[in-house]
Amino acid sequence: AGNRARDTRLSDADNEEMETFLKRGHEALSARSTRGESIIVPQSGHDIQADRPQAVIDAVRKVVLQVRQADGH
Repeated sequence: AGNRARDTRLSDADNEEMETFLKRGHEALSARSTRGESIIVPQSGHDIQADRPQAVIDAVRKVVLQVRQADGH
């Protein structure tokens, strides 16, 4: 997850409420897996793969290493 741009059409309170709602959703989704994580990546938005590609690469490598270690490779 990245930093969602504030919606200028909403009040500060509504923006905070939206941020909390989205964060809870990300946490709930990641909790569905025993290895799930919700990671906040600074200076990124919805297109995290374009904004911070190294963060995506690092996360994928971490998963691949975990799978390989679990399989004994």
